[in-house]
Amino acid sequence: MEILKKINITDNSYLGLVDLSSYGTDYKRLVTDCAAVTRGKEHCQNVESRYKALASEHNGISGRPFEYVPIKIKKSVLFDFFGGMAYVPETFFRFAHSSEGGVYFKTNLRNFLQTMQVNPRKVYYDLADFLTTDSDFKIIRGRIPFKAYYQLATHTQVSSMCETSRIVSAKGLEFDCSDTVSQNAADSILQLLISLKDSGMSQDDLSNFYPRNLMVDCVFAGWSSDTLGYKQMVEVRLNTKHTQAEAKKVTSAIKTLCNL
Repeated sequence: MEILKKINITDNSYLGLVDLSSYGTDYKRLVTDCAAVTRGKEHCQNVESRYKALASEHNGISGRPFEYVPIKIKKSVLFDFFGGMAYVPETFFRFAHSSEGGVYFKTNLRNFLQTMQVNPRKVYYDLADFLTTDSDFKIIRGRIPFKAYYQLATHTQVSSMCETSRIVSAKGLEFDCSDTVSQNAADSILQLLISLKDSGMSQDDLSNFYPRNLMVDCVFAGWSSDTLGYKQMVEVRLNTKHTQAEAKKVTSAIKTLCNL
């Protein structure tokens, strides 16, 4: 992924804005590159096969990485597809919002495909007509403490994924340590984990002992103009006393990247 703008939060954590224009209309590469983050990779090497697998990940329904492709469709076109607004599934509106004076809906590929899948009229459409590189859609890639990621991932209108614990353990552990005391504690935990691994503990069981300040690669996506997306995330996390300090630092970076 090409990063347009990068913000260093600490010595080992950062967030950056992904250059969406570099993908053009190659939505399959965008889907698979975002999915690659969960495997600790920068890019997907087998785009077609990986895309096919992701397209039917959940009982024939496209998986979460499809939420990282922006879709922009005229309301009149969508309503014509279904024979009227009343026939459009309510779930579509949950993950879409109006724009440009109510002329368009802005959503993501996963929501669009799932909506069209249940359309009884089975109309023909060219997906290329609705793909967009609108700068209002922000994909943010970075490396942050898991506890910060966990707090931000609760905002469901912003798509979020991070590398799995199995991948983290394979790459080597890294912790967010702001002082000598926390660094010493992290070193002790690391030695314990190494000892458990040497004793034969599986990677899955080992991940149960990972501390919440473990560093993870992650990727977020959403529309800056969506009041329930990045805007709500920033408002809630920066104005709630229960937000952890690490999550506030990450949220501040997101605010800057989204120009909020």
